[in-house]
Amino acid sequence: MRKLSDQIRMSTKERLLIALGLVLALIIGVVAVLNENYAITFVPIMLLAFVIYLILVFRDPFFGLVILIIYCFVLFFFYREIGHLPYGVGIEFFLLMTWLSVWYNADKLNFSLLNTNLTWLYMGWLALCILQLFNPAGGSPRGWLAEIRGMGIYPVAISGLGLLLINSKERISQILKLLLTI
Repeated sequence: MRKLSDQIRMSTKERLLIALGLVLALIIGVVAVLNENYAITFVPIMLLAFVIYLILVFRDPFFGLVILIIYCFVLFFFYREIGHLPYGVGIEFFLLMTWLSVWYNADKLNFSLLNTNLTWLYMGWLALCILQLFNPAGGSPRGWLAEIRGMGIYPVAISGLGLLLINSKERISQILKLLLTI
């Protein structure tokens, strides 16, 4: 193992990975300049952020809930500044990833915390929302699908995550600090 400096020692594998990263960055830069599309340069950053997000969420599902809360607060800023993009899909993505993480970490969680009146009330509300699809005087199924996300699925999914993951005084304190900070 050769020394890069007095304090940093790098193996051949690490040097190869750094060289590969530099070559990849050069290729992306050249493609961005040739296509005159500089948004391409953000693709590796977004992929790296996505990989880091997945690692952190699957280590602790609470991180996914925190990111979901932050995203929901920042959502209206994006909508105002950027425009009409389907930001609701982001909420569903974060909910799905957090629930997959809960499933992955199921042995560490106490699912008996979900057996509350609130959960059963939201489940009944979700059932009522589903039954509205079969209402003969109702609107279109497409409108129903757009409405059930916010009115039926989000309350069940978010309250379930809250009951499962905010289960100690420390976590309650963290969520309250987050809400007061945002």
